[in-house]
Amino acid sequence: MRTVVLQSHRTPLPYEWLHPCINSVKQWALLKEFDYVWMGDELFDELNPTQHANTRLQRVVASDLARLQKLTEELTRADRVVWCDADTLVINPKSLELPLTGSALGREIWIQASTIDGGSPKVYAKVHNAFMVFCSGDSFLPFYRDTASRMLERHEGPYVDQFIGPKLLTAIHNLVQLPVIENAGVLSPGVITDLNRGGGKFLDAFCRRLQRVPAALNLCASSVRSGELGEQSMSDVVEVLQRSGTQLFTA
Repeated sequence: MRTVVLQSHRTPLPYEWLHPCINSVKQWALLKEFDYVWMGDELFDELNPTQHANTRLQRVVASDLARLQKLTEELTRADRVVWCDADTLVINPKSLELPLTGSALGREIWIQASTIDGGSPKVYAKVHNAFMVFCSGDSFLPFYRDTASRMLERHEGPYVDQFIGPKLLTAIHNLVQLPVIENAGVLSPGVITDLNRGGGKFLDAFCRRLQRVPAALNLCASSVRSGELGEQSMSDVVEVLQRSGTQLFTA
């Protein structure tokens, strides 16, 4: 079964802490004997002129669509394709397993402070597109790609960054319960902060909601771009996760 793992980011990389993340995915692919493909801005060559024009000011949205086009192309030559965002760190490569058929998305358990309950952790369970798997013959990738394209063509005005990513996928998931890889997760800024200081209420809330101990975690580089976290915090959490791994999420 030929499997291709795809990653992309503009180069040179804007943050040093992305390097160990990307290397962890490469090592996982090597361990599992998957093919690995890296792309820079050539990823956006997959978009047609109208799609380029509609997303020219929002490269996150452009990437969300372009990755679907590239995955579709690669799936004509492979049995299974995987998308993994460049800010994803694999902490337990042996336990990061893929389905043999169908498709699957990563699990997003987003923890943030409540605005009405004294800042206590509020939990949002979603799915995300930072880690996606599609197998040959499955119908979800063409459906998702076509739906995302239609939404971009019909929507007027700016898009929120997650317009055709987690927001669309979670809406579909809430209706039909898409397959989920529970140990391909996401860390919110509050959880990252708690990991760096050795514990806290956000990390506790995250661990309580887990269905499986994480094997891969998206670190949300958007938190650095938005100013919620600094580059040092991200470097620190990568070091913490590489040193202690899955032990951080078990009682």
